[in-house]
Amino acid sequence: MKNRLKDYFPSIWTAEEWEENLQENQSQQEIFESWQSSVQKEFLDFCTGVQGIDVLQGAFFRLAMKQESLREFLSSLLGKKVRRLYQEDEEEIPGYACLYSNLYLEFEDGENAIAEIWKTGAEFSSFPYACRCARVLVSQWEKKQKKLGKKFRNRSIGKVCMIVLFEDCPIKSETAPETYVHRGKICFDTGISLEFLQEYYLLNLDFCQDIRREKGIQTELEGWMTFLGCRQPEKIVQLIKTYPHFKGIYQELYEVCRDGERILQMFEAEMKSREENLDKRTMEEMEETIDKLTRQHEEDRNSLETLRKENRQKEEQITRQYREAIQRIEELEKMIEYRNGGKITDAS
Repeated sequence: MKNRLKDYFPSIWTAEEWEENLQENQSQQEIFESWQSSVQKEFLDFCTGVQGIDVLQGAFFRLAMKQESLREFLSSLLGKKVRRLYQEDEEEIPGYACLYSNLYLEFEDGENAIAEIWKTGAEFSSFPYACRCARVLVSQWEKKQKKLGKKFRNRSIGKVCMIVLFEDCPIKSETAPETYVHRGKICFDTGISLEFLQEYYLLNLDFCQDIRREKGIQTELEGWMTFLGCRQPEKIVQLIKTYPHFKGIYQELYEVCRDGERILQMFEAEMKSREENLDKRTMEEMEETIDKLTRQHEEDRNSLETLRKENRQKEEQITRQYREAIQRIEELEKMIEYRNGGKITDAS
């Protein structure tokens, strides 16, 4: 099958060129051969342009989404121009797929915010991101208070924007079935409007591709979502034709793919990260299962105790009623005996 991506990026190595490179570099070949065959195929597919690069892999994401790209992506998502961004206190969060943490944003309107970008899949749960958002907010409150002292005001704290990119996730809107960007914030069922500092942005990359297959890429944000979530060569070609500036980003990524040692190390690190995330999720699922079984056991024990208590009460009630019935029978027998005895005396 014709490699369409190589038509646009001639520097892409062929499978034969990669094989020659591995044979000439023993250390690289040892890394490559340590992988399972499915992982080897995944690696060669994107390095040779058979499939597009998985930009959501941590190292590739950071390579592709640098200052200018991040500003453009966040501006299109948040709805206002990001003038400047920088990162402080980058945090390692083991077991979770955090692509960027503690991104400080300054907007053209003078406001500021903190953003974090995460990725997830079918195992999506809102709890980790809600907890993380709260933690970042508290951290910023403490830093601002320490920095400003008596001049500190709660309004000094910018909003915290938690951005989650997910694939293979079943979450869809029932009221807006074609929506693939879900924006959330604290609201009230009475309709009152108050401003809070926590905002959430959930981007369904797969669903965006399904919708755009029929309608085409129509906005800058859809272009970014296609770039982040699409690995099909024909869609990548459509993207760079619609928004040519993406071609430069892809070109830089494919140049890195020609550096055998670097790309192998990047992919190796991604595989380890996947295993860590899988182990973390497995442990969490096991803990949740244990907690669920423990709660169920406690509920069953409480139900059994309640049932035993009810049975004891019923037994006591039945015993009491039985004794009362026996007492009543005895009283009736005495009355009958007394009456019968009385009648015999009168007859004599």
